[in-house]
Amino acid sequence: MLLFPGATAIDIPPDAVVSGKATAGKADHYAVLLAANQRVRVSVWSKRLESRMTPIVSIADGSGKVLAASNRTPSDDPVLDFVAPIAGKYIVKISDFFAGGGDELFYRLSLF
Repeated sequence: MLLFPGATAIDIPPDAVVSGKATAGKADHYAVLLAANQRVRVSVWSKRLESRMTPIVSIADGSGKVLAASNRTPSDDPVLDFVAPIAGKYIVKISDFFAGGGDELFYRLSLF
């Protein structure tokens, strides 16, 4: 899995809810095992929780190739509807658009 230097991905199931907070200049990585043609909806809550984070989220395959990424306005929370092209482990990456971090930049990531 291609991650940022020194980063590790936390294994999560495809029906997980994870809470976290942004770290300045870094991204959080979550590894999810998906079957071929399995659909997963990746949703990030930050604005709805009154967080100061401006989240960006992407999904990459095992080689690090980004297959889907958030495309949203700063006032919306990102949502991705993703179908796995092949069975394997995929990496969900979340970070703050402005590379900020701290207690006021928190999020809830859900996959279902």
